[in-house]
Amino acid sequence: MISQRNINRGNMEYMESLFAQYLKNPKSLQPEWQTFFSGVELASELSSPSFSAKELAVYQLIFSYREDGHLWADLNPLQVNQLSATRSRLLKQLGLQADLGKTFQISALLGLPSESKLKDIVAALEKTYCGKISIQVGGCQPEVREWFYREFEKEQHLQLSSDQKKNIFYDLARVEALERFLHSRFVGAKRFSIEGADVLIPMLGYLAEQSLPHATSTDKIREIVIGMAHRGRLNVLCNFLNKALDLIFMEFDNSKNLQALDMDGSVMYYWLIILVI
Repeated sequence: MISQRNINRGNMEYMESLFAQYLKNPKSLQPEWQTFFSGVELASELSSPSFSAKELAVYQLIFSYREDGHLWADLNPLQVNQLSATRSRLLKQLGLQADLGKTFQISALLGLPSESKLKDIVAALEKTYCGKISIQVGGCQPEVREWFYREFEKEQHLQLSSDQKKNIFYDLARVEALERFLHSRFVGAKRFSIEGADVLIPMLGYLAEQSLPHATSTDKIREIVIGMAHRGRLNVLCNFLNKALDLIFMEFDNSKNLQALDMDGSVMYYWLIILVI
């Protein structure tokens, strides 16, 4: 099968056969092609000169940003961002460097107005995939990738107040403090570090907070059950569920104390967590 990275004018007959198949049964195609054909009104364009290799090149451009945008994201404050050079290279490779002022129907794939200019398409892609937050989902199943693309490309993104941002900072500071202490005080002990996934704590807090308005609704959310993974478990117990630090340290430090309390020495690793709202 022809890769979507390599579609060009020579593949037009193949594209037309795929579109005919799409009209008969959309689900018979891979999710990427379903999205492609549903995002662009190709019924009349396939027989028109306006549906050119340029439209396919712009689709390849969108595909490149979706798959590799995280590599060009502005994440390193000590490194000069190379996004401008990368953009120029991509446009040159796809033969689009002189088309920034032209309009393309493929813009509908991103939820932009029909026939948006290429410069606006590029700006939207870079805002979505090359800012301070990006995603890397190339290894996921096609349907999972498509879900992430749809959600990530929505115009309305999460807006946090100043107080919410401060609370997230405090959450992350507590997470880091506990990890550093456990690492230095209990060297070599199993602690299932949350390092690299620190945002789990403020995320859980936000989800629980958003559930509270529904606690008095018809649906009535009464409890949240977490099937906790090993990774980050102690930090979740401490900084999300407020398990006492002295009990956690005692579990690490002295198994005899646990026996006196009639508790298994590995109790800190096997909790089914229920948060009652």
